[in-house]
Amino acid sequence: MGSLYTAADVKRWIPSIQREINFNLKQLAVPHYPERKIVEFRAEVDRLHFKYKRFIRRLRELDPSCKETPWQPRVYSKKRDRDHGK
Repeated sequence: MGSLYTAADVKRWIPSIQREINFNLKQLAVPHYPERKIVEFRAEVDRLHFKYKRFIRRLRELDPSCKETPWQPRVYSKKRDRDHGK
């Protein structure tokens, strides 16, 4: 995290964190795993959520104009309104 100095670097890592979270959530849904394995997956999901939030916080520090969370659905806004806000 300390080696990410630009908003573009931070944005590049966010999709991979989301993929890891989704993978672990899918593994949680498999009924054949023993309870200890499910606990491990749940702990990993919690760790990844915390990491994701740190990356979003770092992105907002580096680029205060970034109002939306990257790679997430966002509300519609007119391009003209977005350009006037800068």
